[in-house]
Amino acid sequence: MCDRLGRCLVILSLVVNGLLLIYGEAQTSPALREGKSFHEQDARQVMEGIRKAFEASNRNRVIGLFDSKRMPEFAAFRDQVSQLFVQYESFQVRYHVDQISQEGEFGSIVAEFVLQGFPVSDRQPDLRRRAQVHVVVTWDGTVWKIADISARNIFQ
Repeated sequence: MCDRLGRCLVILSLVVNGLLLIYGEAQTSPALREGKSFHEQDARQVMEGIRKAFEASNRNRVIGLFDSKRMPEFAAFRDQVSQLFVQYESFQVRYHVDQISQEGEFGSIVAEFVLQGFPVSDRQPDLRRRAQVHVVVTWDGTVWKIADISARNIFQ
């Protein structure tokens, strides 16, 4: 097939380098591949997304803000949030972003977070939870998705 050893080595080298490039591209996160940086405006959009989804009483929109593939114990978290929407008919959210940072492909938000819920039944008390949350986000190629959130008990 190759009449000279030199040509065979060049062709083999090109094939291997091409495969490494393709494999490396597939393994690199969209944030790193696109050179996406996490800024204060991005942090505000993430937190506003949470606020607006809760205040619209839209369970699917709240759950859609989270990266189901990356978030540890996503199914349990999804069930917690779903239960909130069964027990409470409306919500108010307040937050204050205290700190943002980026570590590699992940953005990080530290914020004071207040969640108030108003029950479906008169027999149930109002919900008022306040906590400092640490939100870890990752770029999915389109938006920053929440890959993890601390103080999950705020959603119980």
